[in-house]
Amino acid sequence: AVGTGIAVSVTGYTIGGAGAGNYTLTQPSLTADITSSPAPSITSLLTASAVYGEAAATYTITATETPDSYNATGLPAGLTVNTSNGEITGTPTDLPGTYNVNISATNVGGTGNATLVYTITPKNLTVSGATADGKIYDRTTSATISGSTLVGIVGADVVTISNTGTFASATVGTAIEVTSAQTLGGADAAKYTVTLPTALSADITPKELTIASAVAANKEYDGTYNATITGTLNGIVGADVVTFNGIGGFETLDAANGINVFSISTLGGAQAGNYTLTQPIGLTANITPKDLTIIGAVANNKVYDGTTTATINGSTLIGVIGFDDVTVVGTGTLASKNVANGIEVTATLTLAGTNAANYTLLTQPTGLTANIT
Repeated sequence: AVGTGIAVSVTGYTIGGAGAGNYTLTQPSLTADITSSPAPSITSLLTASAVYGEAAATYTITATETPDSYNATGLPAGLTVNTSNGEITGTPTDLPGTYNVNISATNVGGTGNATLVYTITPKNLTVSGATADGKIYDRTTSATISGSTLVGIVGADVVTISNTGTFASATVGTAIEVTSAQTLGGADAAKYTVTLPTALSADITPKELTIASAVAANKEYDGTYNATITGTLNGIVGADVVTFNGIGGFETLDAANGINVFSISTLGGAQAGNYTLTQPIGLTANITPKDLTIIGAVANNKVYDGTTTATINGSTLIGVIGFDDVTVVGTGTLASKNVANGIEVTATLTLAGTNAANYTLLTQPTGLTANIT
């Protein structure tokens, strides 16, 4: 039986030789221990890993000295050990991380132990249905990604995904590349990683600006429909440089009051391309007649006729635009109807012609005289 210091009977020693008859032999008194079989020693690798929520590759405990049974304590939830063959199998449901598992092998000689470092890695999810949303220019590269569905969630785990992304450019454009910056959330997010969607793009459309306090300016008749509009741009983002070029057109080019004016204003400045303009409506303005002057007017001498009526000729209008049809007509009045030389003449000229209504005479010619003979 197993024991220590067990007496051993020795009977095998004899003596020989020419002088052997002169001696006797006392057998030695011996003791020895009887022990069991050696305890197992773990030989399997002491590292293993599995992915959360996925069937783990089988890990087998191996040892020397032909163990009779095996065990493992401290296994992540979802994993079990077969005590007959040492196989650790299952689907881990514990949080990703590193677990120190005590593994053992036992035979009649005892139990051998070792620490198995078992790592659970997060399960990778993919995203389907992701679409980058277009937006109105806002001077940032922030993008919104919608329609994202997570693929690969285990059971009833609560996992969400954000909707954030980044445009490659902040300026207005079409099919601008969008990089996903989405992150996972929810009670079970720590159990997962995610492969973000790629090949996303969206448009940034111009921001609409309006004109505050828009006013069409009155003008003097100039033979054109051109109008000038003033106002203040509303809606510029941040420090963007955008200017207002206020131009428009009168409904008629003739002198009048309350003429309808339509705007064809434009934008200028370094960031003008990121905006569009809502044209102001309901504008009116006046076109006032243009002042004309007369040169070359001469009062004509006449033969006494008992009246003060005088005729004036040689008048040339200064300030007529283009080929406008404007002429000067009218008479004058002599200061006396009697025969004399150098009688003062007061002019009473008026404008005539198709375009006469677009003009006024600034002053009547002065310094005119004539003779009555």
